[in-house]
Amino acid sequence: NSGTFNISNSTFYNNANPTTSSVSSGGIFNIHAGTATVTNVTLYNNGNGGTAPSNGAVIYKDAGATLNLNNTIIFSPSGRSIGAECNAAATSASNNYAGSTCGGNLGTFSATDISSTLGSNGGPTQTLALTDTSVALNAGSNTAASGLSFDQRGTGFPRIHGATVDIGAFEALLYTPALTATTTNEDAQSSSGLVITANTADAGGTTNYQITAITGGALYKNDGSTAVANNDFIT
Repeated sequence: NSGTFNISNSTFYNNANPTTSSVSSGGIFNIHAGTATVTNVTLYNNGNGGTAPSNGAVIYKDAGATLNLNNTIIFSPSGRSIGAECNAAATSASNNYAGSTCGGNLGTFSATDISSTLGSNGGPTQTLALTDTSVALNAGSNTAASGLSFDQRGTGFPRIHGATVDIGAFEALLYTPALTATTTNEDAQSSSGLVITANTADAGGTTNYQITAITGGALYKNDGSTAVANNDFIT
């Protein structure tokens, strides 16, 4: 880019620039007086063939260029990135998991925070889903994402689910709740019942749970008399 470049809700996955130039990039190449604004983007396992320690393996920014980097993940678990994630700090940056050189970094991002392979998670394009325990959940800047209605998947996948936007292109909508088990004698209702506790990452976004695969007995709501059938939704 050497002009004006705005990108959001997008995934860069497993790209490589084979050149050995010290100014090559496997993700975004922002040169001259170009302005690049990168918001809620996931750059996963991208890199280049450069050998200079100062090169931008994922994002390269010329000295005269402008880079605005917010709510973005830059992560290369395979070690494809040579040198730093960015050759220079962004002009403005906030709420990123993007290594130590890009700016606005919130801390450590690891392989347990995101899926390693693209998947069909809804919408017209494949995405990298965040895990239930990802540090990127509810960690972004709502201000930076204020112009975004949906995540990468489009209509039906709101950009902000719960109180705070997630970091990256994917907004997590479904979280695995905790289930507290109970035991009872045959043909007798338990006194304590099964307890479903929302995942803390859900941030109050889920109001109903679907009950499936009931076998070997009957299930009732906590009033003790209203039966719950397979595929029922409960609050």
